[in-house]
Amino acid sequence: MWFGIENKPGLEEKLARVHIPVVLTPIVEPREMTCLAFPEEDRTRVLALADLQNELMEDVSTNNREVRLLQKPERVVFTHTFEYEAQLKDVFTAYANRKNIRIKIFSGNNRNTSGWTEPTRNEIHIRSLSSPKETSVGETRNVMFGVNLGYSAKILKPSGLGLQIIDYELGITLAEFFENSLFLLFNIDIQRGPIVINKILEQLDEIEKQTPEERENMQEKIKERVLLRDRTEYVMACKKRIQNETNTARSKLEEARKSIDEAQRTIAIAVRNELELSKRLSGLEIFGSELQQRFEREFDQLTKVPGVTKVSVDKDNINVFTETIFITFENVEYEIGKFRIQISTSESHPAVNCFNLDRRIRKHHHPHVHNDEGRVCFGNISASIAKLLGAYEYAVLAQVIIRFLHTFNPEYIDQPDLRVDNWPEAKKGGKS
Repeated sequence: MWFGIENKPGLEEKLARVHIPVVLTPIVEPREMTCLAFPEEDRTRVLALADLQNELMEDVSTNNREVRLLQKPERVVFTHTFEYEAQLKDVFTAYANRKNIRIKIFSGNNRNTSGWTEPTRNEIHIRSLSSPKETSVGETRNVMFGVNLGYSAKILKPSGLGLQIIDYELGITLAEFFENSLFLLFNIDIQRGPIVINKILEQLDEIEKQTPEERENMQEKIKERVLLRDRTEYVMACKKRIQNETNTARSKLEEARKSIDEAQRTIAIAVRNELELSKRLSGLEIFGSELQQRFEREFDQLTKVPGVTKVSVDKDNINVFTETIFITFENVEYEIGKFRIQISTSESHPAVNCFNLDRRIRKHHHPHVHNDEGRVCFGNISASIAKLLGAYEYAVLAQVIIRFLHTFNPEYIDQPDLRVDNWPEAKKGGKS
């Protein structure tokens, strides 16, 4: 294999003086030119003599099968069509030149989804309206870094996995830098987008200048802020469910009172209904006065449950993240994986689902979790699970579920898809 390079004045003579064999070779693809072709093993020396040793170079095929052309790659590449591509390219090109890197810009496409690609050496990826992990819209803003966008932009919740770029005036995260990818939590294809992007890249530059200790301190403060936000949302989600029940009870109470006047023949039933609903409403209102402190205590207890690494709230769901689950069966320990326990706080559909974050065997999250939806077969503890769920005893509920995930029902040993030995044996000393 030979490589070709653009022939600059004096370069052929330099190569001849150090006895590098070269051949002037005309090509028409990827562009028409006469290049200097040389053996593959001389690539490093040729780039040094051509003062290109510190430049990003790519090799591309030519119409000559024996020669691949070495050339500087396009600094900024858009993988999707953007309406404001020209303005965005100016901002990204300046950054790429300053950092001597290549940038690829994507739209959407979170990690671990189809079509995902990792950055190569000397390359970073910019991802619009994307996150290091699946998340939801947190809030909307029409101003970022003091720039009026002219419309309300949806902003995804940060994952907490990467370095966070924050609009400190708004107190919200707008981007995360994780594994050489800059995840922009909003759609950058807007008229004022390039101005906001420039602010984000400036802050990223400042973060890269920080010492590891300074960066760690900053990220700890960000984690505290995220924990406080999740704690607040947890309380709000719990209060929302009680408020919905209170509103429902109050509405039905009014209907019952009206029904007394509608017909004498139903008065006995209506009065009885009124009394029962009045008791329910009174109980809820008394209970409601203590809700704030109760749910704050409940959240704190939930985060301290043994085996729990994190608690977050997403709409009507409380997500409890666990350490690695192990099951010991017949004196053999199996590594099942880390789980996300999803507790639905919906008034109409309270439920518990469990999802394996590390591995699924034949579409099963666990020997007792039999489908993609994370539906759990709790067996003889189903009634206890339902009671804890109905009583909002989420800390106790998490403890019961984690204990349950560490168990295996021997009745499943004859079912090939549900055998615990489908999962890998734990490494010696690997269990914490």
